[in-house]
Amino acid sequence: MGGTVDHSGLQLVHRGRRLSLSYAPSVKGSPPTLRIDAWAGADPSANAMAFGGAEREGGSAYRDARSPRAIATSDLRPITIRRETSTDRLGKSMRINREIQLGDPAFDDALYIETTVREPIVGAVLHREARAIVVKLLEHPMELTIYGGPYLVSVTWRPIFEESLSRAELEPVFDAIVRLASLLPHDAPTEAQSPHGPLMAVFLPMVVAQLSVVVWLTLSTRAEHVAAAPFLWGALVGLALWVAFVILAALLIRGRSNSLRIVVVCALCLFPVALIVGVSGVPMLNVRLDEGPAVPRELEVTHIRTVRHKNSVSYFAVAPAWSDPSDTLDIRVPPGDRERWERGARVRIVTHRGRFGWLWYDGATLAQPAPPQR
Repeated sequence: MGGTVDHSGLQLVHRGRRLSLSYAPSVKGSPPTLRIDAWAGADPSANAMAFGGAEREGGSAYRDARSPRAIATSDLRPITIRRETSTDRLGKSMRINREIQLGDPAFDDALYIETTVREPIVGAVLHREARAIVVKLLEHPMELTIYGGPYLVSVTWRPIFEESLSRAELEPVFDAIVRLASLLPHDAPTEAQSPHGPLMAVFLPMVVAQLSVVVWLTLSTRAEHVAAAPFLWGALVGLALWVAFVILAALLIRGRSNSLRIVVVCALCLFPVALIVGVSGVPMLNVRLDEGPAVPRELEVTHIRTVRHKNSVSYFAVAPAWSDPSDTLDIRVPPGDRERWERGARVRIVTHRGRFGWLWYDGATLAQPAPPQR
């Protein structure tokens, strides 16, 4: 179609306006992707990419020799328009998403606007004539983003078959993009609002504080539990905390979010945090809140258990548990002192009842070395 390839990529001048194209072929069943960028502005001469004016000034592209994609993903405010999905409708029904409505039923019902740009600016950018072009473009399997700052029209097209990227299919798409770019201002205010304000101000400090407390308790408490019960209960408590965190996050950003994806990402990030808080915090509370008496005991080692890791080896002295002789304790043994902890050695520990009834012990020391082997 008469395009050229230069230092900034594939360039195509279509109806007096330069388009920047990038193409990714189909990989492992995923459809091919064609991205088309066009700087906005009613006067193409104001567009530094339109007639290569920037190249004449030392060979640099528009704005510090950066491609439209680099600028669009760093400096500009995106207004993304796509076909509305069931996830978008779910977010709106839960009143988490706040989609901008332009008062055009045909546009508002079929398409979804995802942006942090304020509503009056979006309404001014997507006026009636621009909306008609957007609706026509999005009849194809594509997503359209209008970046503001100077304005940039960016279309990501994912055709089902590469054969559909023919001249007959591309020409009307290029015409629509050029027409839309000519209707948008070259530069305009892009005042935005952030849906993350409440999360950053309240939620994240609260999570960081809990993690800090749990880490401090874990590092400052040298205790071993006899059974795995406190850790299992900790996992259940962690799941309950996770549900509470997600509900709180949804309430904090309710009506401010531009996509349900924000809540989903927040939930995925909070899941390991909640599990760490529960699995580490519950056993530590069982230790820290224990007001029962400490009872010193001596146990006899029955054998040494070896655990081989990728780059190291751990040794554990196995002894009958004082609470149930049929159960055993695994007491970590210093690697350099393993011979003294063999069968017949006696270990002194301090046992505790546990605040929630989960037995634990600490202070494991060697009271009597193993007798010499014959």
